[in-house]
Amino acid sequence: MKITILNGSPRKGKSITRMLSGLLLDGLQESSAKEAEIQEIALYEKNVEPCKADFSCWFRKPGVCIIKDDAKEIYETMQQSDLCIWSFPLYCFGIPAKVVTLFERILPWISPEITRDADGRISHPGLGGGCRHILVMSGALPNVDDNFTAAVLRFRRMFGNSVPCICCGESSLFLYHKSEAITKLTDDYRQLMQKAGHLLGETGQIPEEIQKELNKPIMPVEEYIKFTNDRCRPFVERRKKRE
Repeated sequence: MKITILNGSPRKGKSITRMLSGLLLDGLQESSAKEAEIQEIALYEKNVEPCKADFSCWFRKPGVCIIKDDAKEIYETMQQSDLCIWSFPLYCFGIPAKVVTLFERILPWISPEITRDADGRISHPGLGGGCRHILVMSGALPNVDDNFTAAVLRFRRMFGNSVPCICCGESSLFLYHKSEAITKLTDDYRQLMQKAGHLLGETGQIPEEIQKELNKPIMPVEEYIKFTNDRCRPFVERRKKRE
C-alpha cells in the first residue's frame, strides 16, 4: 500500500494539522496496513505556479502542461498512490493558497469530457486519479458545519461526496499543556484519530460515526470561546493602545 501525505500547511511539519494526520497514520500503521510505504510532499517547499488556462493540455497536447514546475511530479506521485491524505489548516474559511493552486493545475490529468458519477455529480473524468482521498483539517474556530463548510464542499466537489473529511475545529487546545483538564480532552481526541487510522487500515474506510465524533467540538463551544478570549485579551488590549 502506498500512501502520500500532501502537507499544505505553511508551517510544514510543525503544524497542528500535520500532527493530527500523523496520528491517523500511527493508527493505520498499527493495523494490517503496517507495511505501508509512506511519502510526504510539503507543498510550501514546492514550485507550483498558477494555471494559465491555456487548455493546450486538453486539445493540442493532451496531458501535457505548458508550465514546467513541480506539479507534474506531485500528480504522478498521487496517481501511483493507493491513498492520498490532504493535510492543511483552515484559512479564511477556506483552503490555503498553495493547495488551491495545486487544485487549479489538475487540468492536464483530467478529461474535457463531462460525465455523471454514481453520486450524481456532473464533472470531468479523472479528478480523483487512481487513488482514494482523505481530508484532515484544523482551525481555531468551533462549529465545523459553519466554518469549514466551504473547504469541505470544494474538496468533495473535487474528489467525491463520500470522501472522508476530518475537521478539528478547536485545534488551538493542543497548544495548552499546563491544564490537566484540557490535556485530558486533547488526549481523548488523539486516541480517536488513531482509532480512525486503525479502522482505515483494517477496513479501508473511516466509519461515518467516527468522522462525526472527530468533527464535534473538543470542549463545549461557549466554554471554548471564553477560554480563547481570556487568552487573547492581553493582545487585544495592546492593540487598542496602539490604535
